[in-house]
Amino acid sequence: MSTCYGENYPELFRNASLLWNERVNHGIPAIVSALSTGTIEGKHMAIDIALIFYHWDIVIDNVEEILAEYPSDPHALAVKVMYGSEGALPGVSPKDIPAILDRMFEDVPRTARFVDRSIAEMTMTWDHEFLHPFTSISLEECAVGMNSTTMSEFFPNFICEHIPEAYNPRELAVVVFGAAEGYALDARIEATRVLAERYPQMTIIATGAALSTEKPEGEIIYDALPEYQDRIVVDTKARDTIGNALF
Repeated sequence: MSTCYGENYPELFRNASLLWNERVNHGIPAIVSALSTGTIEGKHMAIDIALIFYHWDIVIDNVEEILAEYPSDPHALAVKVMYGSEGALPGVSPKDIPAILDRMFEDVPRTARFVDRSIAEMTMTWDHEFLHPFTSISLEECAVGMNSTTMSEFFPNFICEHIPEAYNPRELAVVVFGAAEGYALDARIEATRVLAERYPQMTIIATGAALSTEKPEGEIIYDALPEYQDRIVVDTKARDTIGNALF
């Protein structure tokens, strides 16, 4: 573990790592040991230990010290946004988070995408518990489909519910599986249209070869959504669901 924080000088962090592993005195000895190294890595380590034991004051103090010296530090920013969005960090309001996330998308976009998606999924987990699939089509249409013999077997207690407003990641990709022309494919295209309107930055992956159709299913989906073609990636080789997933 010590090499994760001090790759060039693991001995410096060995004692803190051992204390962390022992979980003694709510992590305080380990935090003190990490900070005693006098390094930025020590502050990162102290943050991670403090998170385990809910020492929010220690977390935010070290986060702010790191950001004062390194304003674009991915780890410090991620911690501030993730835990600040829940109101856990002293002095950080959930109302502050959008502006911080905006800065992250400019400075550390890869970390920002991860954090943004994580916050959206945490909200869904806590507020909705992911107890059943959500739908983007009308509840009436959804009910008809879910009451079918096949779907009822998989989701016997399914209640159609729209995707909650709380689920709103800034970046999202939706995979549209091809199918034979008819209701199944039409329903997928319509659901995609609804989602594309709701999520302006959403990437659409249209996938499917020409099995029972003249044109590849991926191209049929593409042609059916002319207003969103600048966001569609087309795969014309997948011949089954596994092929869709591999693409």
